[in-house]
Amino acid sequence: MPVTVGGMGANGGNIVVGDEDGVLAIAQQDAAEVIEKARMPEQKEA
Repeated sequence: MPVTVGGMGANGGNIVVGDEDGVLAIAQQDAAEVIEKARMPEQKEA
């Protein structure tokens, strides 16, 4: 069942991560791609 909190939607099974700057919901099928892209700036700095 989808939910909306603070204008952000999330569906059952989403990976939800939050900190003091905000919250992110990622569909499980997109998780590997999101993690890879999130690490790109890290790789460029190394």
